[in-house]
Amino acid sequence: MQGERLTVAAVGDCQIATHHSTCQDKAFLDAVKIIREADVGYANLEHLIHDYGAECYPVYKTGGTYTRAPPYVVEEFKWMGIDVMSAATNHAFDYMAGGIKETVRNMKAGGLPCAGIGENLAEARAPAFVDSSQGRVGLISVAIGSELTWMATDQRRDMQGKPGINLLRAIREYTLDQQTFNTLRDLVNRLQPLGLMGARGAAPIPSDATEFNLMMGQALDGIMRTRFTLGDRLGVSSSGYKKDVDGNIDIVDDAIRQADWVFVACHHHITDGTVGSVPAKVTQDFAHSCLDAGADGFLGTGPHQIQGIEIYKGRPILYGLPDFIQQRDLMPKSPQHYYETFGLGFENTPMDPMDVRAKTTFQRLYQEAAHAESGIAVLTYEKHKVVEIKLYPCDLGFQKPRWQFGRPKLADRALAEKIIDRWARLSEPFGTRIDCKDGVGVVQIP
Repeated sequence: MQGERLTVAAVGDCQIATHHSTCQDKAFLDAVKIIREADVGYANLEHLIHDYGAECYPVYKTGGTYTRAPPYVVEEFKWMGIDVMSAATNHAFDYMAGGIKETVRNMKAGGLPCAGIGENLAEARAPAFVDSSQGRVGLISVAIGSELTWMATDQRRDMQGKPGINLLRAIREYTLDQQTFNTLRDLVNRLQPLGLMGARGAAPIPSDATEFNLMMGQALDGIMRTRFTLGDRLGVSSSGYKKDVDGNIDIVDDAIRQADWVFVACHHHITDGTVGSVPAKVTQDFAHSCLDAGADGFLGTGPHQIQGIEIYKGRPILYGLPDFIQQRDLMPKSPQHYYETFGLGFENTPMDPMDVRAKTTFQRLYQEAAHAESGIAVLTYEKHKVVEIKLYPCDLGFQKPRWQFGRPKLADRALAEKIIDRWARLSEPFGTRIDCKDGVGVVQIP
């Protein structure tokens, strides 16, 4: 009976630059087979789909790399067994409104449902649906961050909305000990008359204050708030902007009234501190809110590495699905100001900034093997409770040449055990146990 049992194969970020359907490597085809055998295959689209059309202007500040792929990749995804995709990411506005419009157009033309981007906020927030043999599945796509350039905006009767992504804005909250609090307060009071670190003309922070906000970053309803609170020790936390959280929870409820199954995909890079393998509090809180509202699962992407798994009220939260296809270094074009970022000029060629970047700003992604450790999560549901989760480790080819790196292959036994051990250690704080059986991770369901 439809709506009773469902299997979902979920993978993380995909940045495609080449054909994959021509590959005959058995380890790659075995990975593809796992996705195809599920009732629904899910992946995150972390690039745009266009051919550098007349309206695809590069934004000045990109999400990291000016990522895009030609329209044929829609068929590549479908060939792999991907049935529905999320697209609310930090790269979705790399080519401004034109890039988003072209991506939406190409996904629709190829018949691949996609959520998270649109010509206004209502379209970006709307669920995508796919009809499977086990019922209708809805997907909502959200990105957590503070870069308002990417955000889609509401349409009015007298003004069109702005194309963009479904962004959940994050507020950073720092706890400071007394000495640090006093030092920062005094510094802010000295600098505010210059218009720095606070609203110009704002009143000084009183000496008996126990918290204050600063305008750091972009505006959030006038001011992008970064909050500092007096406490016993130094700490950092994060929370979601209530208007964005509530708006997305409303869409979860709306999707539940239209489908047998509903999932929320969340792209996030924010961390509370410096440990990228631990999801921020804003991500954890949002995941719980989505499942409290009735979503069947939470699929996290974005950290470019594994994060832990939590079973919450009988439903799974995968905080960080690792990268699945990662070919970011094969982008054939970049704007001139991107070259200048790395001290390069007009005489340089497209791979030059990629080489420099690998040795400088993105060095961590190239030197840590964890960023090439991937995997496929297969979730099995019965009556809206997850009854089985299997993790199939994959290898993206750490330190291989850029034209070979990034295509997933089922990992050999030694690497598979290493990946599963990492997934297990990161899941322990959430009370989740993962065992390794014949090179496959098996999540113990309470």
